[in-house]
Amino acid sequence: SIGLHPRDMGRVIGVMHRLRDAGNSLVVVEHDPQIMFEADRLLDMGPGPGERGGEVVFFGTPEELRTASTLTADYLAGRRRAGAAAWGEGRARMLPPAPEIKLLGVCEHNLKNVDVTIPLQRLVSVTGVSGSGKSTLIQDVLYAALRKAEGQPSDTPGRHRALQGHQHI
Repeated sequence: SIGLHPRDMGRVIGVMHRLRDAGNSLVVVEHDPQIMFEADRLLDMGPGPGERGGEVVFFGTPEELRTASTLTADYLAGRRRAGAAAWGEGRARMLPPAPEIKLLGVCEHNLKNVDVTIPLQRLVSVTGVSGSGKSTLIQDVLYAALRKAEGQPSDTPGRHRALQGHQHI
């Protein structure tokens, strides 16, 4: 379900229910609570991520999971929330300065005069809710503008005022 617009989730859930009702077994690896709560049974692996995982810490109905004592249950029940403190706020590694790409004045689709500075030689994640403009910013504007700046064939880049720093690529 990653990348799906929320309005499409109901249709995906409907298809999964129809497949199940037709006698099929479905095993779905999922992180979206809306789909998880529609499951007949949930299998929660843990007790933590990576090397701390690998055990079945819960197997039961979504309703039973709400009262279970697992990390997944805590988040789904609202007993825990993701936030800056959970990600180690204030403990970021100090990295040496890096070249940057700047995309200025992006006005494409629902992006309204957005300025973005993206450091190079770094792992950068572009996040936001479905429909917030992530794909428009990166695919339709930045990628197309970079290709055009390098003289490569490209669709016309989305509207923007300036691209700076492309020579660093």
